Amino acid sequence: MEPTTTVVSLGDASIIAGVTGLLLAFVFLVLWRRATDRVASAVEHSDPSSAALISSLVALADLSTSPAQRGQASKVLATVGVERIEVGPGDDFDAELHSAVGTELTDDAGLIGQVVYVARDGWSRGDELVRAAEVIVWVRGTKAPPVEP
Repeated sequence: MEPTTTVVSLGDASIIAGVTGLLLAFVFLVLWRRATDRVASAVEHSDPSSAALISSLVALADLSTSPAQRGQASKVLATVGVERIEVGPGDDFDAELHSAVGTELTDDAGLIGQVVYVARDGWSRGDELVRAAEVIVWVRGTKAPPVEP
């Protein structure tokens, strides 16, 4: 039996890529729904103060890719008393609630010590810090000019 060669046009390749993308998105949504259903069930049938449960819920919230998913994850977390730490660009860095995971240089004295970007949300349960918000912070400095080869 002789091998056969199939020629795929650029148009066919983009259709295949589009269908593959849709299938991957569908699989993700199905897995997301199953995960949130399982977490909700675990909340109903376990000790809500369980550190492992709370850690799993926060990890699930980190996987959220849409506002609807983030809302759903926050809702499930709220059932065990865990709330998102509200922080955004321009807020002052608070070492008790934030963890600086990076810095950006600025000469603007008004920006120094403020949050540039939130890398990962932080979570608290009452007065207990579940996870500090991971942020990028403005610090004093000047960016070096690019080095020419």
